[in-house]
Amino acid sequence: LNRMGEMLVIRSDSRMTNLLTIAGMMLIAVAIFMAWGTFGTVSKTGFDISSLKTTNDWEKSIPWIVSIIRAALLLLKTASVIMPSPAGRDRLFMLVIFSLMAVAVIALCLLFQNWSMVKGSGVHAGAGVWMAILGAIICLAVNAVEIPAAMNEGTETD
Repeated sequence: LNRMGEMLVIRSDSRMTNLLTIAGMMLIAVAIFMAWGTFGTVSKTGFDISSLKTTNDWEKSIPWIVSIIRAALLLLKTASVIMPSPAGRDRLFMLVIFSLMAVAVIALCLLFQNWSMVKGSGVHAGAGVWMAILGAIICLAVNAVEIPAAMNEGTETD
C-alpha cells in the first residue's frame, strides 16, 4: 500500500524480467567455476569438489546438482519465451516450477555451506556458493513480481 492507502500494482515488463532472469542464471553458471571451498590459500571450484576422492558424502555432488538445475531453469525460461505467450494456468505453472527450482538451488547451497566437511574442518564456503545463492535469489525475486500477474490472468480467462 502506498501513502494514500491504494494498492500498488507492479507490472512486469517481460523484456526486463527476462534479462534479470538470465542475469541470475548467468551468476549461477559462473559460480560453478568459482571457489566453492577454501582452505587457507587453497581453493577448489565446484567441479573440483565434486571429484574429491577423500569423501563419499553426497554433499560433494551439490555443485553438479546446482549446475543441472541451472540448465533446467534455462530450458524452462527458453520455453516460456519461445511459446506463443503462455497465459493463465500455463504461465502460472511455469513460474511456480521455476520458483521451486530457484528455492532448491538456495537450499542446496545452504546445505553445502553447512556440510560437516566444509563447516567442521577449517574449510570455508567460497564465493561460488554465495554467487549461486545470489543468482537464485534474483531469479526468485523476478518470479515474485510475475506470479501475481499470472494469477490475475488465470482468473480473467476462466
